[in-house]
Amino acid sequence: MIPERETETFGVETPLASQRSAEPLAGGARDVFFVANPTAGAGRRKQLVAECVKLIEGAGFRGTVVDSPQELTELASDSLDSGRLRMVFACGGDGTFSAALNRLPAGVPLALLPMGTENLLARYTQHSASPRRVLELVEQGVVATLDAGRAANQLFSLVLSVGFDAQVIHRVHANRRGHITHLAYARPIAMAMARYHWPQIKATATRADGTVTTVTGSWAFAANLPSYAQQLPIVHQARGTDGLLDLCVFRKGSIVSGFWYFWHVLRKRHHHLPSVTTTRFTHLRLEAVDGSSIPYQVDGDPGGVLPVEVEVVPERLKVVVTRQVAAKLGFKLSNRVAIG
Repeated sequence: MIPERETETFGVETPLASQRSAEPLAGGARDVFFVANPTAGAGRRKQLVAECVKLIEGAGFRGTVVDSPQELTELASDSLDSGRLRMVFACGGDGTFSAALNRLPAGVPLALLPMGTENLLARYTQHSASPRRVLELVEQGVVATLDAGRAANQLFSLVLSVGFDAQVIHRVHANRRGHITHLAYARPIAMAMARYHWPQIKATATRADGTVTTVTGSWAFAANLPSYAQQLPIVHQARGTDGLLDLCVFRKGSIVSGFWYFWHVLRKRHHHLPSVTTTRFTHLRLEAVDGSSIPYQVDGDPGGVLPVEVEVVPERLKVVVTRQVAAKLGFKLSNRVAIG
């Protein structure tokens, strides 16, 4: 067991991060796929996707809308193998992006057409639901290579968490009847505040140098990127280019301590609290201390129940962004220019 307080100094550029460059899209590739989530946005989604397809086809690209996950895998894989694949848009929220990431082979450039409830990844990459911004990405976008996380063979781009929020997410999705709005979380949050018993979680994290950190707590976050619901800076130090994931464990478990942590999170001072542990890792095991059934969530969707093994997958995520965003995220810009 580690001492009561253990934190690391964050923000130091790693060699891996400094070596990454944003590369142009494949020259001459014309196929652009739009994978649509039927529950995200309904009629508005269909109209927006149709406008995007019309606009990019007017610029000489081939736009294809795909609703079936199996069809997406087959069409995109064939297009990638033949050199025709330019990029894939996930039309929905973070869950839609995660589903596409898990259905597509490594190396497929992905972007978001944000139409979900939170759109956390879209905020991070500054993706837009504007058809003209979509065309800009298709014509001039560059590919930024980010790490991904993996939990129980499921890839994720943002965060996995165990605790109060995961319980709420499981309740929301259990009662889902279509597109989820922020209002859908109100009743599950109230129920969890009244009934959640804050079970103890054991986190065993292996760092890059092989050393192991073990800590128990009531709430745990394993993050790849510094994005969380309502833009709460729980894992604000996380980076998608360091070949590591970030762990944050809150040890105390109660509604009162939850609000106490919330106040410090807003001030980005929670990692200084004696009851908070933060570290970076390559591999993590999360399990229930007493063997009880504790749910976890992945990128805002239900995952499963503990135990779960979590690991970093370096350079697995290819995201198409503008050159300005790539520079802002710290990527070197390649001198090569794509030929459309």
